[in-house]
Amino acid sequence: MRRFSIQLSRELPAAFGIFLALLFAPAAVSGPAYIRVSGRALPDVELVDQHGQKRRFCSDVIQNKIAVVNTVFTNCTTICPLMGSNFAALRKMLGPAGDGRIGLVSISLDPEVDTPARLDAWSQKFGETRDWTLLTGSKADIDLLLKSLQLFTAEKLAHQPVVLVGGAGVESWATMPAFGPAQTSAYLHKRMH
Repeated sequence: MRRFSIQLSRELPAAFGIFLALLFAPAAVSGPAYIRVSGRALPDVELVDQHGQKRRFCSDVIQNKIAVVNTVFTNCTTICPLMGSNFAALRKMLGPAGDGRIGLVSISLDPEVDTPARLDAWSQKFGETRDWTLLTGSKADIDLLLKSLQLFTAEKLAHQPVVLVGGAGVESWATMPAFGPAQTSAYLHKRMH
């Protein structure tokens, strides 16, 4: 009997230590799910659109659509207004054939400044905003998404004037010049038919 109580007294502190470690261990931090879209694993991060609605990038914004993605920020005075104008022109070129099948997506490079209201006001300057989603959110989520899309730049003024085309029915993401809405439109029409 004495031998049993000695063994128990040695095992009890170890078991109690494990119990305390589990009790006070921080909860596992779970990140966003990753979804494979056109050959790239993209984080399904929760962002906020220009109407203030929370939207997951993969499962809400681009699911079942061909996505045309660019990056902008609302206080940009150089290429961003031209990119916005070209998105509106692209939307008009696509006409009814693109309704619901093509999603134009602008992701803010300055999410700390670009509120949903600012994004909405910025996009309204260009007229046609049907099927055009502008997204902001936490800087960490935006950066994670942009890195996955290979659009990340540490300095917003250094971002490239390109659009990415991918999503439903597109095997791999295509990079196209942001200032060529006719070229992008022709590419999208091929993908839709």
